[in-house]
Amino acid sequence: MAKIAIPVRNGSGSATLDSRFARAPYIAICDTDGNDMEFVQNPISVEHGAGPRMVQFLADKGVEALVVVNIGENALKAAKIAGIRVYRADDGAKLQDILAKFNSNELGEIH
Repeated sequence: MAKIAIPVRNGSGSATLDSRFARAPYIAICDTDGNDMEFVQNPISVEHGAGPRMVQFLADKGVEALVVVNIGENALKAAKIAGIRVYRADDGAKLQDILAKFNSNELGEIH
């Protein structure tokens, strides 16, 4: 079971994917079966370098995978260094649908 992070628009189980990875209002951190789910209000408030800082925050939380719409080059590089695999999903996708697709290997990995 992996720990996965998903930037979302609100802090509830009906949340949807936010296209702004490091600027999303909340980050859902959950196990891949969706039973253990935590919604963390985005702690990153810097103008520049938010992506790599968010990656470090997620690494400190023990996250092993990240699902995003888009990710900047520096944040992707930071994720690779931290050992966090990054996957792509559609903007606005429902949290539960993302978890189901992740578990069935239907999300494309970003390299």
